[in-house]
Amino acid sequence: MILLAISLLFSLVFILFFPFSFTLLITTLCLLVIIFLAIAYFVKRHRRFYILLSLGIIFAFTLAIPKLLDYQTTFNYLPQTDQYQFKINKIYSDSNAGEVIITAPDKLKNYAIQLYNLPKNQPLLLNAIYETSLTIQPNRAKATFTKLNPRLTHLVNRRIGTANIKEPLKLIQAPNSLMTTRNNISNYFQGHYFQNADLMSALSVGLTHLLDQSTWDLLRQTGTIHLVAISGLHLTFIALWCFIILKTLLGFCMIQKPAPYQIAAVISLIIAIGYALLAGMSLPTQRALIMFAIFMIALLIRYPILNFQSLATALLIILVLSPFSVVTIGFWLSFTAVLILMLLSQYRFSFIISLLLTQLIISTLAIPIVASFFNEISLISPVANLFAIPWTTLLILPFLLIGLLILPISSSIGNTLLQLSDHNITTLLNFLRVMNQIPYSHIEVPYISLLTAVLITVLSLLLIKKTYWKYRLCYGFGIILTIIHTFKPNHDEYLLALPVGEGLSVLLKSHDQTLLFDTGPYFRGFDSAEITTLPTLKNINIQALDNIILSHDNQQHIGGTKTIRKAYPNAQMITHPSLQPLFNQSANCQEYYFQSNQLIIEPLNTQKSCAFQITLHDQKIWLIANITTSEWLKVLYKNDKPNVVLFPNKGRSHGYKIPKGWDDVILISSTKKIHANNQRHNMYNAYYGAIKVNISPTQLQLQSAQDTANFWWFNPSVTNQQ
Repeated sequence: MILLAISLLFSLVFILFFPFSFTLLITTLCLLVIIFLAIAYFVKRHRRFYILLSLGIIFAFTLAIPKLLDYQTTFNYLPQTDQYQFKINKIYSDSNAGEVIITAPDKLKNYAIQLYNLPKNQPLLLNAIYETSLTIQPNRAKATFTKLNPRLTHLVNRRIGTANIKEPLKLIQAPNSLMTTRNNISNYFQGHYFQNADLMSALSVGLTHLLDQSTWDLLRQTGTIHLVAISGLHLTFIALWCFIILKTLLGFCMIQKPAPYQIAAVISLIIAIGYALLAGMSLPTQRALIMFAIFMIALLIRYPILNFQSLATALLIILVLSPFSVVTIGFWLSFTAVLILMLLSQYRFSFIISLLLTQLIISTLAIPIVASFFNEISLISPVANLFAIPWTTLLILPFLLIGLLILPISSSIGNTLLQLSDHNITTLLNFLRVMNQIPYSHIEVPYISLLTAVLITVLSLLLIKKTYWKYRLCYGFGIILTIIHTFKPNHDEYLLALPVGEGLSVLLKSHDQTLLFDTGPYFRGFDSAEITTLPTLKNINIQALDNIILSHDNQQHIGGTKTIRKAYPNAQMITHPSLQPLFNQSANCQEYYFQSNQLIIEPLNTQKSCAFQITLHDQKIWLIANITTSEWLKVLYKNDKPNVVLFPNKGRSHGYKIPKGWDDVILISSTKKIHANNQRHNMYNAYYGAIKVNISPTQLQLQSAQDTANFWWFNPSVTNQQ
């Protein structure tokens, strides 16, 4: 069971992240299965080992590939306009948007879309089914090279598109009784003005849509975000206390057959299932319930609870039910925490030392995984959790859940318990805020790939396992080498076009200058600089900008300036003449010139917007925003052929002639739809994913973060091969 589960796990990861074509993937998987089965046939001693490896690969193929192909086929089916029925899954508290799951028609059934312009005068009910006419557009992942590709999150949630509500919604089906109960509990907290109604809803019934971004940030930065997910912590606490109380009471009743602990295990499992249903049966809740159920079954059959066979069984069931959960942070953190508990059980420590050591190791080993998903780590997480976990499990959850149970019987007693829980939540938040104000309580780190984070975590688990010191030295050496390789200084020089939507933001990084050409759009509260540009600059460790260039007065190009200037106040502003009155001591872009041994920055002769020719290691780069067609012709006539061109008007307008002989020129656009006259094999669109051009004296190397360039299962050619 252990080997089969591990083989399935890493086969799924291999299939998801395979960097080449679908055909090559199938060939590779078939060859591996054939080789393993051949070895099993000829080597009898390890026959079971290789057969289980082969079964894991076959199982992964069966689980993942049909789902991936179906996801791609459905995605390519969009855009579509139709009459849709959908179930409200999430409502975002900070905007009039939410996530819904399509229930009809069948072509998109069970797929999720993000829905915008939710009606403010018609309160929507979670889990209710509505109907209206929608035009569903395929969603854009906005992938960069500095965080886990958002397409993977979309895949896990079966999210494929976006739509705007333009017509009234018709209620088709009200929420079921269970969801109505959840909504009523959440509404009760809000209606009775509990100070922490949002967190009380999250902790009791798993409704997190009321939490604002500042609360999420506080929990993430202190490493306590797991407290608001109905997961192993909550289920284990509730079921364990029920188990202990029932076992004690049944023991007093002198019941011998079946044994009190067996009756208590069954009842506590039923209670855990009921609580999981009340909490919405989200993916983390399902995972926690499966793991708890496996351990309770092990107890019933008198098998050791903390054993690798039980954990492998839970892993196998979870992967069968949700094969793509391997790219979620909760999956890795849950199994890492349980593995740590099992490995530390090999040692003999006092209770206090064991508690402190367990919390310290869990928080430490979670760092690579957390850094991979959030690009930051909490240095105070061990201390924060040492207080937050017992405080939540002993002084918040008991009062909260018992108060809810007593409320229908005695509202005064129930409200008193709920107020105690509310007060204790306030105390916890105050403690976390104090901890978060400590200097360097959390630090931002460069992006760590998920595969690298998993490798460091696995080596760390092996390091704490009881084994020979020579093996531990090897594991420790492997961790050090991996960390050194991951965080080695980056001396690359490159041009990076960011996926900011219908707008422009391009970074040039060289040894002599680091400049940002435009800051991206700002539209109706959407600040691309805050969402994309600034996080990317931080994740690639851009400590300072020498120049911020604003090409012309257009919100698609300069909307994020306030955000960028706040982060980089010492950067020199180089602007179009029309923008100079808005910025003190800004330089006129048409007069700006810079030269060093390897870098020359000089203006191109344009008036409508700023444009530059940059020569780096004899490679010529044209940075152009919105210029007229006549200015474009003059630029072509007066300058030699470039190597890289930021195409005029982001590539969406006609009339910009592309000269013959430019087949080897890298053309970069940034628009939802490139104009037909501009479509070329060498035109790369940053709208759907960052475009990076590495610049060296001998060559240019292009990288794309687009889905089609990184995932075989998102390449349109795969559909044609089926």
